[in-house]
Amino acid sequence: MENQYEPNFQKQTEPQKPKKPWYKKWWIWVIVGVVVLAIIGAFVPKDNTKKESKPTETISTTATPTTAEPTEKATQKPTEAPTEAIPREYQNALDSAYSYLEYSSFSKEGLYAQLLHEKYSEEAARYAVENVVTDWNENAVKTAESYLAYSSFSKEGLYDQLIFEKYTPEQAQYAVDKVY
Repeated sequence: MENQYEPNFQKQTEPQKPKKPWYKKWWIWVIVGVVVLAIIGAFVPKDNTKKESKPTETISTTATPTTAEPTEKATQKPTEAPTEAIPREYQNALDSAYSYLEYSSFSKEGLYAQLLHEKYSEEAARYAVENVVTDWNENAVKTAESYLAYSSFSKEGLYDQLIFEKYTPEQAQYAVDKVY
């Protein structure tokens, strides 16, 4: 007879945990993720071109005159076909000049200073302001109108402000005469 005080040394079996279904295992999801990324990568076009700017690299465009006939739109990019090679930095400076003139008015020297501030070389900035097609008089008028929209100026005060903005005396006078 068994002693009720003696420990039972029989191996007791612990209840086994039910196994996780295969789709709940973490390593399955890692494999699925890798496969999905591989499939997406196969369908995404690869852009192997490097976007480097070299000072000796050139693109073609035409040099345009520095003065333009006054039109409703004072600044227009030329649409002529390319004829001569221009260094990329010069073309980029010219493109930047057009971008600035699309949303704001600048004097020739003010635009030059802005391009220098954007770290273009002096030569590229000078090329841009000499070749951008814009009506500098109309830019002065737009600047004068902008000042008058937010502040009051006498004729002389407006003229001085336009000179401060590096418009020529002729451009400043043209603008003052136009807005007053």
